[in-house]
Amino acid sequence: MPREFPPRLKHKFYLTEGGGETELLYKWGLELPEFSMLPLFDDPQACEIVRAMYCRYFDAAEKHGTGMLILGHDYRASPDWGAKLGYSAEKLAEMERRRKLRYSDWRQPDAHIRGPLALRSQLARGH
Repeated sequence: MPREFPPRLKHKFYLTEGGGETELLYKWGLELPEFSMLPLFDDPQACEIVRAMYCRYFDAAEKHGTGMLILGHDYRASPDWGAKLGYSAEKLAEMERRRKLRYSDWRQPDAHIRGPLALRSQLARGH
């Protein structure tokens, strides 16, 4: 039997993020070609803005005792959209690896931040 995702939280709900692209465009002035967040991984300042945005979401989830679900940059990471961004299949796969590594970096305990994946995992277990 497939594992349920997200796991149900007893007497709790999940907070989901939304509108991140709009915030990045209008609040921070970042460019999102084809409305994709993947190119932001080539800009360290943009990565910091995205990290801080996700951490605010998780702070809100923690404050209200909910779980948290994120979309995570891959909204436009299909081969069709990758081609529109000028990414070959190999470049798209590289960008996806970088995205996953970035999230792993964000969740390291010594990073002094609560990265998206770590906190989601902690809240999903009911902690």
